[in-house]
Amino acid sequence: MKTLSSAAKARRVMGAFMLGVVTVVALSYWHSREKLEASRRPLPNVELVRIDDTREELAELYGKPLLINFWASWCEPCREEMPALQRLKNRMEGRLRVIAISVDQDVNLIDEFNRRYELDFAPYWDPDSRLAEQLGIELYPTTLLVSAEGIWLDRVVGERHWDSEEMIDYINELNGGVWQ
Repeated sequence: MKTLSSAAKARRVMGAFMLGVVTVVALSYWHSREKLEASRRPLPNVELVRIDDTREELAELYGKPLLINFWASWCEPCREEMPALQRLKNRMEGRLRVIAISVDQDVNLIDEFNRRYELDFAPYWDPDSRLAEQLGIELYPTTLLVSAEGIWLDRVVGERHWDSEEMIDYINELNGGVWQ
């Protein structure tokens, strides 16, 4: 029986590892494309719950382009991007609605988070992640970009510098250049 040299074994292990990486990347791309293709459709008119337990329909927020950010207080990228969302909201006041929906189960964590980061946009709450699941959100932060008519335009997974010119231009482009 022929035995493999340690270099040959290492090449086989590395090859198997690389095959695994390529498979994971391909499946992730396929999964994200499938979800992106599910966008460009009307968002369901769901009930949103604020941390003070007041409720409103998502459709009540239409009329301006809408950015919906799903986040959690335990999520480091969420904490990193929140100040940029606040700056975006301040800069685009009257032209873009920015809302954040926390999936934290403890409303006190959300309130504390909003105070710490000096957030003044309405804090919504999805403690059982029912809305997040309904919209196919699995990672945080995830941001949905929605037209003024309630059409789901894009899903952005991960932290972004939302107040950058690049992102503002992207949101504007998705909405047909409404801010020009």
